[in-house]
Amino acid sequence: MTDESSSQVIERVQLAVQHPTRPFRNATELYSSRADADTSPHFELFDHSFLSILGEKPQLKVVTNFHTSEKWHSEKGGEKWLFAHEAPVWVPGADEVWFCSYAGKYPSGWHEGTNVLSKFSLREVDDLWESEEVIGVNLTTPAKVVPTPALEMTNGGTWYNNQLLLVQSGRAHDHAPNLALVSPNPPYEATIILNNYFGRQFNSLNDATIHPKSRAIFVTDPSYGFVVGFRPTPQMPVQVYRFDPLSGDLRVVADGFHKANGIAFSPDGKTAYIADSGAACEDGYDSTRPATVYAFDVSPDLRTQSFLNRRVFAYIDTVIPDGIAIDERGNVYVTSGDGVLVRVQPSGTLLGKIFIGFLSANIAFAGDRLVILAEDRIFVARLGVRGMDLDFWK
Repeated sequence: MTDESSSQVIERVQLAVQHPTRPFRNATELYSSRADADTSPHFELFDHSFLSILGEKPQLKVVTNFHTSEKWHSEKGGEKWLFAHEAPVWVPGADEVWFCSYAGKYPSGWHEGTNVLSKFSLREVDDLWESEEVIGVNLTTPAKVVPTPALEMTNGGTWYNNQLLLVQSGRAHDHAPNLALVSPNPPYEATIILNNYFGRQFNSLNDATIHPKSRAIFVTDPSYGFVVGFRPTPQMPVQVYRFDPLSGDLRVVADGFHKANGIAFSPDGKTAYIADSGAACEDGYDSTRPATVYAFDVSPDLRTQSFLNRRVFAYIDTVIPDGIAIDERGNVYVTSGDGVLVRVQPSGTLLGKIFIGFLSANIAFAGDRLVILAEDRIFVARLGVRGMDLDFWK
């Protein structure tokens, strides 16, 4: 377990000139800013204000990993199954977190079928967190979830008025990308609420968030289904859409991205953040393409809410940005190739890094716990702040 003793203040001025004994790296290599280049999970402090975010006793540990997943799902060809990829959604009443597997490998694909939805209990994790008997042992075993009817290639999600809003990237020609509301209780009834733009299929819907004032749904639509190999050639530009489920109004609010990915709003709803992960592309990885989080002003007109005044909020130093989460103070958490970067709004100043040593595609707050999906394992960080309240229907 990583705790407060594993935190280290990083002197930014010392990073300005690369130490002669430390080789330069490329964008896909892990990067620990610590002087000892430690790649075990730890907290890195770039600004002393990060201490108030960490709290008095920050902790970080793996709560389940691939070896546990073997007990409840099979593997194929001896490859690790990336069971903890995206769509983390906290269900507050049950204190459970839903998530999905990677859509590009077994058991999913163009013909094989959809990826897998699962959930795990944070109550179970909390009960065993301090137990000496289970140190180094998984604290929870996820359970498979099958909505009714089944959903094809879930990739994103958020909490929506006591239900889960899940984003499906779709599969092949016959299963269109869509948004669905899903009950958190068995039999997990699913209702598709959007699956087209005036009769045209989306590319492969990726991630979604809710505006805290209008309660409209905002969703990104990159072309990763085609890149990975389970969706046909894109027929639409890479865009961000606003959808009002009550009126049915659907409109484009932003475009001009390589690969629009994670999306989030500030607590007051005045600023939108979008991750452009264009560096992860058809050719594998191209470090000359965007790995950038952009900030936008949100139009105060609640009928349109166009995104205005695009600007760079942060450039990610390792691999790409993907999932974005916001805490109660408005700080912005962005996943990357080796952990989670924490930046303050509106300046984008880097406050700290939750270094895990593995790629993370998405994160979600569950109270004062940050759930970090890392493909073949799941981390939980206990912090001194809570996530932004997503219950906009109180």
